Amino acid sequence: MTKQSTSTQIVIVLSQHPVLGALLIPYTAEKRENETIHLIEQAFHTSRGIALQINESERKAIEISSHYTEKYLMRAYSKEKRCSDFLRKLSGDTLKKIIRPYIEKKLLEMVELIAREKLPFYEKQTGSNLLYAHNSYLVTPYINEITFQFTVTQETFSYAMQCQRNGIVMSLRDKKPVVILTNSPACLLMGRELHLFRDIEASRIFPFTHKKTVCVDSAHTNKYIDKIVTPAIKNHKVISSGLNILEEQKEYESILTISENLSEKKTIELTFRYGEQYFSPNTRISKVVWTCDENEHKNILYFNRNIPYEQRAIALLENLGLKQINETQFTLHSDKENVSISNWIEKYKETINQNFKLINQKTGYKYCLEEVQMEHDYTNEHDWFDLHITIIIGQLRIPFTAFRKHILAGIREYILPDKRIIMLPEEWFSKYSNLLEIGESQGEKIRIRHPFIGVLESAIEINKKRKKKVTLPKKVLEPPLEFNAKLRPYQKEGFSWMVHMNELNFNGCLADDMGLGKTIQTLALLQHTYTFKSTSKSKREKAGDENEGKLPQEVSNKAIKKSASLIVVPTSLIHNWQREATRFTNLSVYEYPGVNHVKIASPARKFNQHQIILMSYGIMRNSIDVLNKYLFEYVILDESQNIKNSDSITSQTVIQLRSKHKLILTGTPIENSLKDLWSQFHFLQPELLGKEAEFNKRFITPIRQGDEAARALLKNLIEPFILRRSKHEVAPELPLLTEEVLYCDMTEDQDSIYNKEKNSLRNVLLDIKFQERSNLTILNGIMRLRQLACHPQMVFPDFTEESGKIKEIINTFETLQSEGHKVLIFSSFVKHLELIAKAFDERKWGYAMLIGSTNKREEEIQHFSSNEDINAFLISLKAGGVGLNLTQADYIFIIDPWWNPAAEMQAVSRAHRIGQTKRVIAYRFITKGSIEEKIIQLQEEKKKLAETFITNNNPLESLSDNEWEKLLE
Repeated sequence: MTKQSTSTQIVIVLSQHPVLGALLIPYTAEKRENETIHLIEQAFHTSRGIALQINESERKAIEISSHYTEKYLMRAYSKEKRCSDFLRKLSGDTLKKIIRPYIEKKLLEMVELIAREKLPFYEKQTGSNLLYAHNSYLVTPYINEITFQFTVTQETFSYAMQCQRNGIVMSLRDKKPVVILTNSPACLLMGRELHLFRDIEASRIFPFTHKKTVCVDSAHTNKYIDKIVTPAIKNHKVISSGLNILEEQKEYESILTISENLSEKKTIELTFRYGEQYFSPNTRISKVVWTCDENEHKNILYFNRNIPYEQRAIALLENLGLKQINETQFTLHSDKENVSISNWIEKYKETINQNFKLINQKTGYKYCLEEVQMEHDYTNEHDWFDLHITIIIGQLRIPFTAFRKHILAGIREYILPDKRIIMLPEEWFSKYSNLLEIGESQGEKIRIRHPFIGVLESAIEINKKRKKKVTLPKKVLEPPLEFNAKLRPYQKEGFSWMVHMNELNFNGCLADDMGLGKTIQTLALLQHTYTFKSTSKSKREKAGDENEGKLPQEVSNKAIKKSASLIVVPTSLIHNWQREATRFTNLSVYEYPGVNHVKIASPARKFNQHQIILMSYGIMRNSIDVLNKYLFEYVILDESQNIKNSDSITSQTVIQLRSKHKLILTGTPIENSLKDLWSQFHFLQPELLGKEAEFNKRFITPIRQGDEAARALLKNLIEPFILRRSKHEVAPELPLLTEEVLYCDMTEDQDSIYNKEKNSLRNVLLDIKFQERSNLTILNGIMRLRQLACHPQMVFPDFTEESGKIKEIINTFETLQSEGHKVLIFSSFVKHLELIAKAFDERKWGYAMLIGSTNKREEEIQHFSSNEDINAFLISLKAGGVGLNLTQADYIFIIDPWWNPAAEMQAVSRAHRIGQTKRVIAYRFITKGSIEEKIIQLQEEKKKLAETFITNNNPLESLSDNEWEKLLE
């Protein structure tokens, strides 16, 4: 024991309570000079000063003993108010069966503490407070081991007991007096020593403290076998004579039991089976004993549990990521909360199968953890695919359709014909649920309509890394001889893909990067569509010789007689399409001017004279009552983002057009915008994505919430119908594109006006922060700040000072012009371009200009392209963001940032495209300390913001209050 700073100490004293029996009570005591110890008082009543001196082990002794004080027991087991009443009314049965067992449990804790911490332990003499050396008890940490010796003769049944402590044999009869401190397990005070026994009651030991052998008449042998011999064999070493004791060998295995619902319950139960008996881990029963009658005698049989084997099984589960939470149950570690038991089993099923038997708690069926193999094939019928999938488990072959209900209902467990349970792989639910939902089960096959081929392709794999494509053309086709252009390899692939889609009766989207030649690939498709196809190369060459020297219309007369194809394009691109079609094909092109200029009772009479009908989106809208009477061969929408808004008149009108085939062209990947996606596929393949409300519920909302399964399904659905190649993939010969941000300082007056406007807008924002936000008010305010960052004159016409940004633009352009470079200057504000033009005029610099009101578009383009003295082309986003080929320029100025980053890339692609031979440099002019800088910072901080601008009509509607405030800091 740790010595106190004074002579006061804590000692443990054996006391005999008149009702409760033997107790171990801690006392405060003083050690006197003659080595005697004087007891002061029970330690429950120590003063604060003494309490501060005691150590942790002494404090623990006081805490343990407090649980068997009269007051504590009265509060726990009685409603009496006084201890004397409690003890007087305490019945012998309650004391023996309830209270004394509880006290003995606490006494064992005290004994373990005394032995471990070497606390002083004494016997107190009645009526005296003095303790002498001869009153102390010897306490050791060793537990006594018992060996029983049984002898049976025709006359007697006798048994003796031998006791060993730390390997030394002790005589139980030599130590007096004997005090029973606890009965089960036995803890005895014998002489001046404390003896602790394992797995035996004190009543079994007590007879041998005063005699060597217990002997009874042999007629009582069977009774003593049941009461004495069998318990002894279970827990102790036994030597016998005249008894038939037989050891049996039992087959054993580890059983893992899981509940019926794997996804909800995250625990698993471990038991061990020996023969027909089951045992929990860590139970104290290591030997199982029973008897059986044979004639008049009993045979005693037993088997030993393989404790090392059981311990290895527990350690294996812990090594596999489980932790034991009670005697039988295990659960996943807290760092694996998102992993279910079923996932755990799937991950370690090979190890589990080798070391455990996994069974279902409710049915008792064994889980099958064998490898699951899959065979699949399909046949392509006229309007559908028939998919055949067979699941192979050992010798079992099961059609995949048998699992349909389970997969669609999300049920992991399936009972096999041989009554084993298989856990359906989690991959099946994400990979095949859509296939089974979309497809129709017919016997052992799944029938899938052609438009849902993407779901089929996602399910059929050659291996884990590469999907088996059903729709890919087997070879790259050559365009017709009549097509007067040489296609690049990737353009041939695009042309071949469109032809293949035609043959499969699919509609598609050519979504190549801007500047890769979607127009020329489409014209090759149309030439192929309308050209007579000879059966051999020699016939094709002969046809080419016969046509030599003939006019295009004469050749076109030999074209296949089909309906005309309609190409709908932005107004600014009609001339480009007409020029390209005339240049590269021999097809007849008709630019339809609209019903206001031509009255057609029957459109077929006019349209059948041509192969290509060109018109703008506006004319298409106004002429739909005429156009929908004609069945076109193709309806082709160029810059199909024009129909991205499903509520627009254009979108609602275009779906009224009738055709055998449909094709849309866009330089911006469709999958970038889910709202746009539905509208364009509603035109292409109406049944593919369902109704708009269903699409929102099934895809838009889940994907916004991070649902990867919904994202994967949508990708699988649309993937076969979209061909997308980037410039980096297919045009590595393109020169380097360098992008750089040039920061511009505001002038002093500009800065003053800007900050005044910003503070005013911030006050408005704060006023409506917790109310119904007026998006129009804020958007108008944001627009004014953007314009002030460019030039205050865009907001205040009477402003006469300079703009810091225009000064930087002029200085940068002047340097480039002196070096002979041509520059494209893009802005989303026409007013900004007009201010640039005014500055150019003042310096007598020539330039071309293209805005929405420009009437002579082609002349402006030629003015810039052909005139070496014109180094600048001022272009507004709406008028020139698409459809222009301006590879003469090698510098691009983005003079005000746009919410949609894709729009900036479209502008850059006017120069950085096929045909460009010079290195292209794009400068973005950003005003320091303005909302332009904040926009860039916000995009960097929140990567999804750029996508938000693309996908929403109102680019700012999804900003949080915090993000609004950042814009206006």
